[in-house]
Amino acid sequence: MLNYFKEKFIPISSGLILVFGLGALFYWNPPAIEKSVLFYDNAIYQLKVRYFYKPIKKNTPIAIVDIDDKSITEIGRWPWSRSTMAKLANNLFERNAAVVAFDMIFSESEKNILKNVIEKAKKTNPEVIDELESVAHYFDNDEEFAKSLEKGEAVLGFILGDFYKSVGKLPKPLYELSKEDQFLLIPTYQKYLANIPLLEKAGKSGGFLNASVDSDGIIRKAAFILSYENGIYPSLGLQSVMKYLLEDKFQLEIGEYPSRKVLEGIDIGMFNIPLDPWGQALIPFRGPPFTFEYISAAEVINGKVLKEKIENKLIFVGSSAVGIGDLFPTAMAPFYAGVEVHASIAAGVIDDYFPYKPEWRRGLSLALLIVLGLACVFIFPAFGPLFSLLILVLSISGLLTFDFWMWKKDGVVLSMFAPIFTTVLLYTLNELYGYFFEARKKKKMQNIFGQYVPPERIEAMMQVGEKAALQGENKEIAILFSDIRSFTTISEKLSAQEIKEFLNQYLTAMTQEIFNNKGTIDKYVGDMIVAFWGAPLDDPDRDYHAILSALHMQKNLSHVNLDLKKSKGIELAIGIGINTGVVNVGDMGSKFRRAYTVLGDAVNLGSRLESLTKQYHVPIIVGQNTFEKTKERFLFKLVDKVIVKGKNEAITIYEPVCPIEEKNDALEKEVNMQKEALEAYWKRDWGKSRQLLEELTKGYPMHTNFYGVYLKRIEELEKTPPDEKWDGVYVFHEK
Repeated sequence: MLNYFKEKFIPISSGLILVFGLGALFYWNPPAIEKSVLFYDNAIYQLKVRYFYKPIKKNTPIAIVDIDDKSITEIGRWPWSRSTMAKLANNLFERNAAVVAFDMIFSESEKNILKNVIEKAKKTNPEVIDELESVAHYFDNDEEFAKSLEKGEAVLGFILGDFYKSVGKLPKPLYELSKEDQFLLIPTYQKYLANIPLLEKAGKSGGFLNASVDSDGIIRKAAFILSYENGIYPSLGLQSVMKYLLEDKFQLEIGEYPSRKVLEGIDIGMFNIPLDPWGQALIPFRGPPFTFEYISAAEVINGKVLKEKIENKLIFVGSSAVGIGDLFPTAMAPFYAGVEVHASIAAGVIDDYFPYKPEWRRGLSLALLIVLGLACVFIFPAFGPLFSLLILVLSISGLLTFDFWMWKKDGVVLSMFAPIFTTVLLYTLNELYGYFFEARKKKKMQNIFGQYVPPERIEAMMQVGEKAALQGENKEIAILFSDIRSFTTISEKLSAQEIKEFLNQYLTAMTQEIFNNKGTIDKYVGDMIVAFWGAPLDDPDRDYHAILSALHMQKNLSHVNLDLKKSKGIELAIGIGINTGVVNVGDMGSKFRRAYTVLGDAVNLGSRLESLTKQYHVPIIVGQNTFEKTKERFLFKLVDKVIVKGKNEAITIYEPVCPIEEKNDALEKEVNMQKEALEAYWKRDWGKSRQLLEELTKGYPMHTNFYGVYLKRIEELEKTPPDEKWDGVYVFHEK
């Protein structure tokens, strides 16, 4: 663990600085960060609204009377006369509409056409003026419209703003502000554009039509209350639904904190609507355009609409016609009728559904930034780019899944920009570090070890660390020596170029088998190969892999010989010696040339064992230590008990035949007979030993040379019997 932190000090320390730096930055939230977060939040919010909205109930009591293109074609150009609007209102109330809300303003009086006639008649026919004035009221369309509004519960629209002057008359406010309400951040306006007094009096109530447009021109939220002078006024959607629900109780919900008071919502009777401090809330969109039931205004005016479509419903009168210009870009769609925004607000109150941004969402975002960021700081440097990318994808997917789940479940709008941005930045920086620094270190490792170990093991060595891989240490390893038999004789028959070609072919094939079994090449000395297992990386199966490599090398040699025999007319035989022992392994040499190699008595013994393969005419010999560690995994032939040159202690040597799972009865019989023959030899029962060896020679003629070694020894021992100290150990005085 300590080595890991030392090795990854730069990415870990840089990551920690980045995480806490970003945490502080998102906490202080400067304008540039605020804009980035807002851009992300708006994009994600738009996805939520458009694809994960809460569907409206099938039996919703809200409908929209639409002044659509069809109505304009049938009735005539907009605006229509107040007489036409009176017909519309009369037909709605006659069909028992509970509330009719007009998403429009009637700020100017409509001229009485008969009064225009009276003005002209004063000059031409004064005698008819009295008669005309007596019937003039029949042509007063404003009066007609006012009378139609009085037949039911009507809500008219108005706009609060900073106009040149106020026009029309405002209804009574919902709430009168006092000095205690000075802390409120609700926007206050000085002027208004309202309906003419006659219609305002007839309508009895009204709601503002002000739109809340974000800086990018998209409508995502709506103002529910605004202020004019000392009064609080409702939006058209809020006022309409209050009338529909027969609720006239209105109360501000104030959150009191140690240092401040904050508007948190409003209560209308039993209904609570969460608001931000400015009196706004996210529009509870319930689907794409035309989600609510739309009724053409022409059908209502012409009396063709069915009563069940109107009865006991909250009716919004507005327009979806392109020419009227009441279509706006919203989070739900690029073109969305303003009247449907008011209908959505009313449906949100009725269904008690309002998406909201909780006060704690910023704190949650910062907490996730720190927790997830710290986890990634330690995880990313520990793994490669693909696994780190998987962690990144899973992290982002988890954050977005939680975000969308909270939206779908409770309409909670969270912000995941900070933790997502942090994890992406950490991943990017770690990969850049890996590219510019780790790649250079990897290249250095490849330069050092590329000739010694297979490429796939370089990655594992990178995890260990360069210093740990290169440093000198005493380790128990398995060492292999391989040599071509009669190489000098073979080379005398070939040119220098041919020697180079066949050596390259031979060494490549043999090295591949060593690499396939996790071996490390120490060196090539002419035709000799020196390899070892257990360094630079630990290998619990080093002895098994060493013997397996030797068996595969001998097997692969037959394929190499096929090519060499055809191309150069030669055939190779090799001897392999394997020993296991403690050696010193590491990067050794001078400042002029260095190499990763092994030194020690165990190495020398491995070389001696390879030389003994010539003496015993066997392809592979392993030492006693190697045998003891692998005797359960391979079938071995007993070869001899020997003392090699330079040693004083005897060791038993063996020939590996095959992996234990590949043995058969014939092989096992030969192994047992050979063991019995050698044990009889060591017990001085040379007659029995000779008999068994001769049987083996007849049964297994391919091993005649090996058996001949012992038959020759027995012949000499019988001629010149040894003294009593003889124990059968054969002492070699030459390498």
